[in-house]
Amino acid sequence: MAEADFLKKVSKLSGGEVPLILLEINHSELDETIYIVNDREELVRNTGGSPSQITYQPIAFRAQFLNQPDGSSPTAQLAIDNVGNILTDWINVSNGARGTTITIGSVLRSAPDVFEIPQATVYVSSITITKDEVRATLAPLDLVNRRINPIVHSQLTSRGLY
Repeated sequence: MAEADFLKKVSKLSGGEVPLILLEINHSELDETIYIVNDREELVRNTGGSPSQITYQPIAFRAQFLNQPDGSSPTAQLAIDNVGNILTDWINVSNGARGTTITIGSVLRSAPDVFEIPQATVYVSSITITKDEVRATLAPLDLVNRRINPIVHSQLTSRGLY
């Protein structure tokens, strides 16, 4: 389903007001989370937590779902306009944005504190940069196939068992 189809379906539920798509970009190399709204004006949300207000910067972006072979995880592409060196500099410093997660949400301008759909968090699996845009391939967080450290029970590590 394309972004336009998604927005049409959500706007039918929201009484004619077009929902705004929000992105929250997180990475360990970032001093603070990057907040982006797909609109021409910035958006201020009251969170009720810390920080109490979040300002989303207006940057145009496009999203599309990619066709997947059977049995593979769904992926999408996110294209953000390359509006300056801040984004590309951070991508270079962060080793190609490895470990980046993006939380996606949707709100109405008239009620920015209430999410229209539940937020979803995805990770960036690959990224390409051109002079016009930064294009990221997104995939859901894969909790099943992640590497874990095995726990070994011995007399030293689990004294209560022995």
